[in-house]
Amino acid sequence: AALEATGSEFLGLLDRLQRGESDLTLGGERLDLPSGGGDTGNLLRALSRSAASKRIGAFDAALIDVVATLFDYIFDDPRVPALMKGLIGRLQIPLLKLALADREFFSNRHHPARRLVNALAQSATDWEGAFGTGTGLYRIAEELVVRIQSDFSDGTGLFAVCLKELEDFLARKEHEADGRTAPIVAQLENRERLEIASAMATESVAAHAANGSLPESVRQFLAGAWVEVLTRAALDGGQDGALWRCALATMEDLVWSVAPKAGAGERQRLVRIIPTLLRSLREGLDRSGMETADQETFFAGLVRLHAAAVKAGMVAGTVRPEAAPAPAATTQPRKQEAAVPRFAVAAEDAGESGPLAGLARGCWLNVRDASGVVRRVRLSWVSPARTMYLFTNHQGERALALSRPELERRLAEGSAALAQERPLFDRVVEGVLARLQSQEESEA
Repeated sequence: AALEATGSEFLGLLDRLQRGESDLTLGGERLDLPSGGGDTGNLLRALSRSAASKRIGAFDAALIDVVATLFDYIFDDPRVPALMKGLIGRLQIPLLKLALADREFFSNRHHPARRLVNALAQSATDWEGAFGTGTGLYRIAEELVVRIQSDFSDGTGLFAVCLKELEDFLARKEHEADGRTAPIVAQLENRERLEIASAMATESVAAHAANGSLPESVRQFLAGAWVEVLTRAALDGGQDGALWRCALATMEDLVWSVAPKAGAGERQRLVRIIPTLLRSLREGLDRSGMETADQETFFAGLVRLHAAAVKAGMVAGTVRPEAAPAPAATTQPRKQEAAVPRFAVAAEDAGESGPLAGLARGCWLNVRDASGVVRRVRLSWVSPARTMYLFTNHQGERALALSRPELERRLAEGSAALAQERPLFDRVVEGVLARLQSQEESEA
């Protein structure tokens, strides 16, 4: 009768298979195995079906079948590029040896070998464009696989070292990708600051601009030119800065100055504040870039409004004459400077909730464009106030910037969705367990 191979004989066979040797025998039986020692051919499946398999102990044979089934699932997974499947396939023998010696291989999601396979598969899946042998990812993956094939004996140490090297490589690539997006990030940060500053300014003048008792020219001035002044003040020093406080105080003085003056005290106060008011108005308008001619038109009208305010307070029932409407503010276009100081403003509802729940920097989304093409993109940057989101591919290229409302809309309608695929090894282990359970139920 044929003798069962000893444990040492079987492990010796695996060592030779790992080195890529051919013309092997086990217990006197020749192994009929495909050449190449791996790639996307299931070497373990061929081993379990060879004539020599009857020389293998029952437990080892069962374990070979389980690991072979794992690789069946890996090779059939459409999400993993074929070249990466080939590299992972060359780890069949080392992974089998690990499974034979380490019972936690199947149950421990944090096992270094499992994490390495997951990282290899996921990084290749996230790669946009052709994943070829010339890519940096392929080169380092091949280097690690060759080292494992050459040096692995037992234990998880070598897998842990290789995992660390791969993670360091991916971290460097992510850092390089972030560097490529830096100019776009600077533009988006400045855009967000400008939008928030403008919103603050508009809100600050809203009550006065809507006050029907104010002269129409003043209301137009506040809603136009003075919003620009407040916006610039917010950008230059924030809402706690001296420029912002001065601009608000100047606005209040302006509103008071054109109201009817009821008595001598109010008229005397108006005379006292006019020089400071005019100076503050001019300084603010100069900073905002309002043309000198437009300023003079406004100030000429303001003189008439002040005269009317005094007269209206002295003569009961006098209707205040309206000055000519203030000209539209013709300001010089503001350049979005590269280093605008931050200011302490928190956008309302900026916390991630609703459609954006679970969204964090580094996560991946599948985004469908108008033509129906789906791209896999990484959330590379979130603006300080969480109003802008920048997505790129793994290389930090093909940037896609979305405002918060636009991103919420896309997520709600389904044209964008979080890519929540489970790690490759977790998926295949679940598939194998489900298959084994189904077999047990059919045999019962």
